[in-house]
Amino acid sequence: MNTIQVYGPGCAKCASLAEVTKQAVQELQWDVPVKKVTDPMLFASAGVLVTPALVMNGKVLLSGKVPSVEAVKGLLQEADGACQQGGCCGSREEKAESSGGCACSGGGDRKEQAESAGGCGCGEGGCCGGGKPGCGGWKKAVVWIAAVLVLLAVVKLVNRSGKESAGADAVAVPVMQEGVEAVYYQYGARCPTCVKMEGWIKEALEGSFADALKDGRLVFRSIPADAETVRHYGMTTKSLIVSNRKQGKEADWKNLERIWDLNGDEAAFKEYVVQEVRKQVDGVE
Repeated sequence: MNTIQVYGPGCAKCASLAEVTKQAVQELQWDVPVKKVTDPMLFASAGVLVTPALVMNGKVLLSGKVPSVEAVKGLLQEADGACQQGGCCGSREEKAESSGGCACSGGGDRKEQAESAGGCGCGEGGCCGGGKPGCGGWKKAVVWIAAVLVLLAVVKLVNRSGKESAGADAVAVPVMQEGVEAVYYQYGARCPTCVKMEGWIKEALEGSFADALKDGRLVFRSIPADAETVRHYGMTTKSLIVSNRKQGKEADWKNLERIWDLNGDEAAFKEYVVQEVRKQVDGVE
């Protein structure tokens, strides 16, 4: 069964690629879910160096851009065809036997080319750039491995610093007794979109709830999310959680998930935040 995943921290391009991919899958009439992967620790292990990235059956089809629906359909169909045929490198010996030559089904002439080229017959170590050393495939592998190791080191450093700051902030943040608490939780690596949204949230609240912020009925915080917070709210990326607190305990809460869908429209973004926060603030007035 095919697996389709969109890798990214939750930025605008990530959401757009996910929607384009879902539409492509629908038009292809495939019964395959499109899953979002937002954990930076999983990016490197999947071979994703630039986000957003589209991955099918463990193979990175594209990264760093959002193509058209038709382009995505073509990539998915091509990947699906390669999978059904056992892959470009799958069962190379069987292909060679059935075609009378190279695994690339070129017949006798290809076989002679393979012998002279020292590889599959494709001149560069076969369809997959593998073949014997000297065909160039090993150079690509070394570069790829080095890039993955660098990315792993960066992600590890970011996550470690995030955990340290999360632990410090968890001690310093006071517990609100009564009122509404709007918290923008930082989870994973910070991106320009994340910083932009944090600023819009603060501007929206200060512009519409100046009195509530002043008298303490509403509090806004921007803090790192620790492991317990992530589990409690079921977070997969940065989130704006609005909670109603009574006698020092959380009575109810809501994750304003649409901030990711609206991060390209400042006016709509702020209107959505104000409307949702007002529902809670009006309830405690």
